[in-house]
This record gives sequence, structure tokens and C-alpha cells, in this order.
Amino acid sequence: MKNINNNLSSRATHHSSSRSVSMRDIVVGYFNAPLYPGLQISGMTNGAGGFTLIELLVVVLIIGILAAVAVPQYKKAVLKSRLVQGIVAVRTIGNAQETYYLANGTYANSVDELAVSFQCPSNFICTIYSTAVALSPRGTEGISIGYRYLHQEEVPALQGKFYCATPNDNVQQAQICKSYGGEKMENVVSGWDAYEIK
Repeated sequence: MKNINNNLSSRATHHSSSRSVSMRDIVVGYFNAPLYPGLQISGMTNGAGGFTLIELLVVVLIIGILAAVAVPQYKKAVLKSRLVQGIVAVRTIGNAQETYYLANGTYANSVDELAVSFQCPSNFICTIYSTAVALSPRGTEGISIGYRYLHQEEVPALQGKFYCATPNDNVQQAQICKSYGGEKMENVVSGWDAYEIK
């Protein structure tokens, strides 16, 4: 009987010494010897259960990279959605001008003469010439949506075309104009690129 008790106590002593884990170690997350072999908890390597400075820096770096990629794409998507309003407005004026021309043999000099109710979208600057109509989003340099209904010597390629125009050094805006399905138009104003809107 004594031998059995000695064996049990020696096993219990050997078992507890190999584990040596206190209740505090379990609660805080600090393991002298893991309860389950192979199981490790990332980021819980100190007694306070916090993250190291390196781990925090890596997380901040990842968030910064994601923001650097996402913000330009977000701005591009917002501008593209705004330009849809401009396209609708330009088509309204352009089609009304062509209807007016069929009835009168000339184009109207102002929107008041057209058989449409036109109001410039609040986030656009609208310019209506005797030869064309152009809309530019407020707060955006360069890009504009337009339609030229009367021939002009310097830009014959634009006559009768709905177009998206942008300075030829602005790659992002050029990509937006291309996304409307039209090809790049030749012989437009120097320093500008224009893409037909289908």
C-alpha cells in the first residue's frame, strides 16, 4: 500500500513540476509550459498580455498601405459617378439643339429657346455657347463633358459628338474619360485630349 502511495505521489510531483503553470499564468496568458503542446497565442508574449511595438508598427504600416491604395480609387469612383449627371445634362441640351435645328434651320442661342426644361446640376459649372455646351464638375481641374453642335474651324472633329475632355497630362482623368467607351479623338484643341462618349 505504501508503495502505491509513493508511486502516486512521485507521479503527481513529476507531473506538476513539468507543467509548473499557475492560475495567474492561465488568466494573463503567459505560459511557462503550454497546457496544450503546439498551441501558442500570438501577441501575448509578455506578462501584461499586450502587443509589442513591432507588431503595432506592422499593423499601422498595413493600414497606411491600404489607405494609400484605396483613397485614390475612391476619389476616382466619386468623380466618375458625378460625371454621369453631366452626361445626362449635356445629352439633354445636345438633343434639344438638334431638334431645334431641324425645325428652324439654325441652332438656338440660349436654353430658353429650347423645348426643354434645363437646370444646371448644383455640383457643376455649366457653359452654353452658341456653338457648344460644356459642363465641368466644381472643384475639379480640367475635366469636362461637352457636345459641339456647330462647326468650328479649330475643332472640326468634335462637331456632332458627345465627348469627355481633359488636359493631356492628367492620366487619371483620361482613364475616366476612356471608361465611357469612346475612342480618343484626333485634331482637338492643343493640350487637351477628348474621348467620344458612346
